[in-house]
Amino acid sequence: MIEVKNSDHTVNGGLRYFHEKYKLPAIQVVKDLRYGKVDNGIEIVQALDFLKTLYL
Repeated sequence: MIEVKNSDHTVNGGLRYFHEKYKLPAIQVVKDLRYGKVDNGIEIVQALDFLKTLYL
């Protein structure tokens, strides 16, 4: 699951719920983020860095 935010780096409750209940991989993409991190298995990454990893 992917959630996209403009600047809020806190993990949304809905994303956390589905990640924990269904054991789905989860990533939160944030446009204005200084540093990426992992919060209870949910990866929080900068939007530009995430987009660079996509193969289109």
